[in-house]
Amino acid sequence: MKSVRRGRESDEHVMLKLRLLHLCRKAGYIVQCEEGNSDLVVCNPRKRDIACIEVERSVRHVCNNLERDFALGCNRVIIVTTSATLKRRIEELLCRRVWATFLNRILVITTDVLNDASASDIFTQSVMHEQSGQISA
Repeated sequence: MKSVRRGRESDEHVMLKLRLLHLCRKAGYIVQCEEGNSDLVVCNPRKRDIACIEVERSVRHVCNNLERDFALGCNRVIIVTTSATLKRRIEELLCRRVWATFLNRILVITTDVLNDASASDIFTQSVMHEQSGQISA
């Protein structure tokens, strides 16, 4: 397994990645950390479904991360933020900068969701989100 920490990531960023990694593995998903430099690449072994999970603490790298993740061939990207304010700022950025055809493949959630949901719930929500075509969770 690759290292969980890349570059100058904060301890909070690394801890969130580890939490998501364990949550996804517990739900039966195959998870790779820092594969292609995505925070997490998650595969559903029962379906041909690949999601990238990005932990974001600012809006600075959001668009570059999305471009890279979709270029890697993922079906969807789940962005996990640390606050509702940051979630809203990212959603506003996405509405301005991301092609409409990709918006329905991006789910932005806060860490609060992790307290009340399992990985299966989050991935089910992301599939339903993709079908509805709405940007917010």
